[in-house]
Amino acid sequence: MGRPSSRRRWWIGPLLLGAAIGLAAAGTGVLLVDRSPPQAVAGAEGFGRGADLAWASGERPAPTFTLPDQRGEVVSLAAFGGDVPVLVAFLNSFCTDICPIQGRQLADLADRLPTGRRPTILVVSVNPDDTPASVRRAARSWGWQDLEWHWLMGAKEELTPIWRAYGIQARPGEGDGQVQHTGALYLIDGAGDVRSAYTVPVPMPRLVADIETLENA
Repeated sequence: MGRPSSRRRWWIGPLLLGAAIGLAAAGTGVLLVDRSPPQAVAGAEGFGRGADLAWASGERPAPTFTLPDQRGEVVSLAAFGGDVPVLVAFLNSFCTDICPIQGRQLADLADRLPTGRRPTILVVSVNPDDTPASVRRAARSWGWQDLEWHWLMGAKEELTPIWRAYGIQARPGEGDGQVQHTGALYLIDGAGDVRSAYTVPVPMPRLVADIETLENA
């Protein structure tokens, strides 16, 4: 994402706080916009208070996706489950603005959570020009050495349905590798349900608390 000007600041402002943080009903491709404030989830005191949106278990099944990662391995969201949640992010490896902020925030998980309790990070590219080399370079510069992550890449026609399902809008820049896009982070529980969504910058202490709540549930 390029450095925002006053002309396009809406792209990372009101858009993120309202219409862009929604999920498509599984298999329908229809964007569901949830403008209600996040609610504490029954049975999980305080869960989601730092999120922009939060849902109860079973309320929002996460739209699944399958794409090759930076190693060429085919990775599917549906393959993850169990006691450790998953984080789904939407990033551009060539970004010089908001993506590095989010990337360095995610690196902080290595200091805040012990090995074995850190969520796997699944990145869906918002730039079809991402390459294995460019994503490894970005992850290294952001400090992801101690995290488990997969950066999923594909052609625009493969990525667009995933963007749409998660309420992500992406628009290429002017040939400089920058992409204007929605900056959202989703927390998926072990049952495959979306439990909370966050805009950037992410309130890391609250995100960590939500992760720990799901792990201890």
